Amino acid sequence: MRYGWATIANGKFDLGRFKVAEMAYGKLLDMQMPAEQRAQYREKLAVSIYRQAEQQQEQGNLDIAAATFLRVGQAVPEAAVRKNAEFDAATLFINQGRSTDAIPVLEAFRQRYPDDPLTDTIPDKLAIAYEKQGNYTAAAGELQLIAANYKGDDPELSRQALWKAAEMQDRAEQPQASIALYQQYLQEWPQPYDFRSEAQFRLVELNRKTGNSERENHWLQQLVTSYRQAGGEANDRVAWLAAYASFTLAEPHFAEFKRIALTQPLKTSLAAKTGVMKKALADYQAVADIGVAEYATAANYKIGEMYRVLARDLIASERPNGLDELELEEYTMLLEDKAFPYEDQAIDILIANTNLVTDDIYDQWVKKSFGALAELIPGRYAKFEQVESYVDIIY
Repeated sequence: MRYGWATIANGKFDLGRFKVAEMAYGKLLDMQMPAEQRAQYREKLAVSIYRQAEQQQEQGNLDIAAATFLRVGQAVPEAAVRKNAEFDAATLFINQGRSTDAIPVLEAFRQRYPDDPLTDTIPDKLAIAYEKQGNYTAAAGELQLIAANYKGDDPELSRQALWKAAEMQDRAEQPQASIALYQQYLQEWPQPYDFRSEAQFRLVELNRKTGNSERENHWLQQLVTSYRQAGGEANDRVAWLAAYASFTLAEPHFAEFKRIALTQPLKTSLAAKTGVMKKALADYQAVADIGVAEYATAANYKIGEMYRVLARDLIASERPNGLDELELEEYTMLLEDKAFPYEDQAIDILIANTNLVTDDIYDQWVKKSFGALAELIPGRYAKFEQVESYVDIIY
């Protein structure tokens, strides 16, 4: 009887009729036989199931094929072919978009076969599966494994994987985890400069979101440093980010400059105001030097506005106590003499900004420059509103 079933099972297997072969091997294994022979037939049973799954896959019956691949391990847990069967099942699940089904199979495979070469490909498959499932934190973890595993053999793949891991934590809305990964990326990959600047920009945004202004300012400064170090390798995006960073760093100094009132003793308050002004001027000049039109016009306007505000605040500054009418008039004339050169500087800078219209540059900062000039030189720019409307139509 055993010989008969063995003949049927092996014959059907050789003919490729694996479903019948599976049935025959099942009947055969119900009988008594030596342990070594039983092990051989159990392996043949497992291969018969595996071959059925391959046939089903070739016929396009992918759901059935995946289930059949998994049945190999259920029927013969110790089978050598189980490893390939479960890996193939997981691959089918991923290709079908069945991430929920793929994940436990892949996780179990990694635990069961930690030293198998196929295990090295598991993080890639799990990263895809977790991303499709919406588990971005888990996907980030798998991408970090890829980055670590390939750093020596394929540096570019490692770099891309670490970058994508950080992006996954962004999607997971885990700012501290994102911060850690972007910082790791910058430490390991200071170049290329475009990704370096993007990582620094994300750290600016993330630290702003978490309320860490000190670290936010640190990364703003690093954006400017990256642009300077990049030199000729800095593309338009790197330059834009540096201009944005410089402008953002200048704004607190501008706000502080405007807040400082010119009170008595004037020498002291004026020194404080002009000291802050010098810092802001340096920052805005750095913006203008980068040459990004969007921020260069903003910086030029702010520089002109600082000179205008300084002239205005000087004339409106607090007067000393105890002056009679004549002394007060003389003091006012002295202030005006001191203020007018600043006003002239403001006018020159603002006019230069408005002249950019001839280069087809007209943005909110050019528009504001026209408005400021309408106050400074009303005789020349009194019709600013008509000019503004005309220019708005063109642009």
